[in-house]
Formats: sequence, C-alpha cells, structure tokens
Amino acid sequence: MKKNDFEYVKEKFDQAAPQMTERMDSKVLRRRILEENGQKLIPIRQKKHSRKPFAAVAALAACLALVITAVTAFLPQNSTPLVDRPGNTQQPAQPESDVPHFKSYDELNARVQQSQLPEFGGGTGEVIRGLHDAEEPYRIMADGDYIYYAYENSNYDFPNGEDGYGRNKIYIYKADGENTALVHTIDDAFTDGFDLNSLYVQNGRLIVSAGSDHAGLTKTKIYDVSDPTAPQLISESRQNGYNLRTFFAEDTAYVFTCFTVTDVQNAVPLYSENGETTQLEAQHIYYMQNATASQYMLITAIDWQNDGAVKDAKAVFGAGYILDCAENDAFISESDQKDEIIKISMNGQSIGVYSAEKKEIPSFGTYENLIEVADNKYLSFSYEDTDKGNTATLYSAQSGKLIVLDRIELENIYVDAADNANNAIFCDAGILLPCYFATPETRIYGAITVAIQNDKIVVTNKFQNEDADAVYAGSCITIGDYIYSFNINDMKPDSKKLKVFAYKVNN
Repeated sequence: MKKNDFEYVKEKFDQAAPQMTERMDSKVLRRRILEENGQKLIPIRQKKHSRKPFAAVAALAACLALVITAVTAFLPQNSTPLVDRPGNTQQPAQPESDVPHFKSYDELNARVQQSQLPEFGGGTGEVIRGLHDAEEPYRIMADGDYIYYAYENSNYDFPNGEDGYGRNKIYIYKADGENTALVHTIDDAFTDGFDLNSLYVQNGRLIVSAGSDHAGLTKTKIYDVSDPTAPQLISESRQNGYNLRTFFAEDTAYVFTCFTVTDVQNAVPLYSENGETTQLEAQHIYYMQNATASQYMLITAIDWQNDGAVKDAKAVFGAGYILDCAENDAFISESDQKDEIIKISMNGQSIGVYSAEKKEIPSFGTYENLIEVADNKYLSFSYEDTDKGNTATLYSAQSGKLIVLDRIELENIYVDAADNANNAIFCDAGILLPCYFATPETRIYGAITVAIQNDKIVVTNKFQNEDADAVYAGSCITIGDYIYSFNINDMKPDSKKLKVFAYKVNN
C-alpha cells in the first residue's frame, strides 16, 4: 500500500454513510455452557439484532464495499509497561504474543490477495458464552436512582425514520416508585441507519454503541451523566465492522467488531477518536496461520470512565464471527469448524493475543438461552408457542451432561424465549423476566419473577401492565423494593414511546 493511499482510506472511513438504512428484527443468540469442572456461565445481556446470524453475516459482506477498511487503534509494543493511571495500580506488561503478526503493509496486502471472501452458512453465526468477571451492556440499566433505557424503534417499514418515529433514543428516568418520571431523552446519539446495540452506565458515565451493516461501521459514544437531566458528550470513537459485543473490565470497554475485506487495496485497519483518524501499524495486526477468509476481528479498548480515549487495540486477520467467552478471555476462530483458535485476554488495561486450544473452552453442547441460577444449575424457557403458555425447564450439569431436574408449564404466560437469557435480571424476589399474559381474547404485557426452591421452579410474582396501547413488552429492572416494567409503543410521541409501571415487592 502506498503511503498516500491512507488519505483515500481515511476519507472513506470518515465519510461512511451513517444515513444508510438498517432493519432490526430478532435473532436468537446461541448459548453454550461449560463442563461441570470448567468455567461458570452467566446470563448474557444483549440487544436483539435485526436478522438471523447467517443472514446478517451475508448482508454484512454484501454491504461492506462502502467502507473498505478494518479498524483498530495504535497500540504500544507488548514489551512496553503500561502507564500508571489514577485509580489503578500499575499492571505488568503483557507477555509477548505467540500469534504471528504482519511485519509490513506489503506482507499484509500479499496475504489479503491470497485470501477469499468468507463462506457464509452453517457454523459461522455467533456462539456466545458469558464472561464471569467482565460485564456486558444491556438495553436497560440503573445508576443510583436513575434508569437508563436504550430504545430501538421496531417499525421495519420505515427504518430511516421517514414515518417520523425515529429509531434510536436513550431515555433517562428518575425512579421513585409510582411517581417515576422521565427526566431526559438523548435523541441525537445515532442516526436511524445504526443499530443502538445497548448501553452501560456506572459512576456517572454512560457508554453506548451502535453499528451499521450498510456503512460497515461501529460508533461508540461516552456521556457524562453526573447530572442525568443534562448529559454531556465526552467522546466519540469509530471502528470499521459491525459491533458483535462490548465487554467491560474495570474502567475499560472492549469493543469487538467483525469486518470483511472486499478491496485488497484498502485492507489496513483504521480507527478514529473525536474525528482524528489513525492507521493501525502492521505489527499490531495479527493473523491466523491457516485461515483462508479475508476478514478481521477488531478489538478496541476504550478508557470509558475517564477521557474516553482508545488506549489499546488489536486486529486479527482471518478471524470470523465466532466469539466464545470464559472468564476474562474471548476465544475467536475463522469458523466453528476450524481448530485454530486465538485467545483475546482482557485485563482491564490492555488486549492480549495468544494461541489457544479447544480444550480451554470445554462444553458439552449448544443449548439455547440458558440462565445460570446456581452452580451447575440452569433454567431455560421453551420456544414452542402452545395454547397453555411456555414451558420452563431446570437442568443440572453433571459430568458433561444436562439432567432435567424439573419442568413446568407456565399457564397463559409467554416469556420471550428468544431473549430470556439476555433479559434475565437477578433480584431478591427471584429471576425477573419480561413476558406477556395471553388468553384467546386478550394479551397483557408485564413481568414475572421465578425462584428455584428445592430444585423446583416456582413463579413467585406476576406483574400485569394494564396498558391497552402497548405494542410489545419492554425490559424490566429492579431498584430497592420496586420492580419497574416497561411497555413499548413505537407509534406514540417521543415522551410516550415507553410507559413504565412500578410494583413494590415485599421479600
């Protein structure tokens, strides 16, 4: 790549069309659990995407010609000790990676020219396992007495907001039981062509990410919400590819994106901070030795609790849409049929890239939507719609197998089984889940709490939101003695798209 090519690539990156349209349906995130003596599984909290995993991957490949770059930030050498930062003790430098990296852009371009577009189909969808220490963002979170809600319009007919509804908004409520009130709406975080993936809030800092298949771009914004009624934008970063996951360890956000190279002349990753675009150095681009696909997994580490700077980043050429997680490590590969695996280590400071083996991520199969309720015990809800309601099943993990401990039918109760593992919130009253209550004549949205008592499933509370205008169930959260359940109506004015119901629970 010629040096002056950077200006062309930079211009493409900076001008990536945020107005491109994007639809959002639901997709099922597959969940795996680990062997009895392996790592533990925790619920994953993640937005619904707009299409099934394989369709999304295919659409991404077709659209990425608009922005033909991968993304990552400039990294310090692995041998360089990390700088001591306020609030953190100095961490030792990461050991040298045993994964090969490119020594020059010429070497990278030669590898790209020998590769091919990835083959999409069975096995290339995301396979997600929960992190035990690092946390994940969610659609709804609380910080003190304030509730933050990432709203996405589900009106697919007008994905560009042409109907006047708009798609991406962040609602902030002051939680006060039955007197809960909306105090602010952030309505300019992302344009309608982006998917508002979710949010995370802590200690007066709010971080939100959104990705666009069509633009091939992910944006991350950080706000100061020390005054929740007047959020202030601190920083904005961009990286190529669609956002797969964001994880949090200490005060660091790790943003994972996946990107397909469709132009061999523009295959060098870029990232930007507050409008300043930087090209990743060749030695910070690692590669899978046996991979054949021209694709990247891109990871940036963002100091979201301070100035929002990208403090570390890496790219792995050849890595696809596979992302398994255990503890603070993410395991990536070209596809789940390939044996070559790379471990991404997240220590709250930097990103480590190391070779790994499948035995490091043991599992006894793929099961949908498992919620860990105790050591080696998991709860799930059936997909099948029945005339009576969903079926809830309690499993025990024993010697690499799942054994059914209890199974009950939820009479006239339908949990969103496609997302129950994502939506589950643990509280004193049990496991809180959004749902709807249905008879042949009526459908009422709300929530339930489920407890496990002596290896039996017990529905401990039912909360029905009496709202005739509801379009579908929103998410739930608990603060103090109250459970807050939201209904959604995309057709309403901005201040009324979400409607909150508060229920006091005596535990």
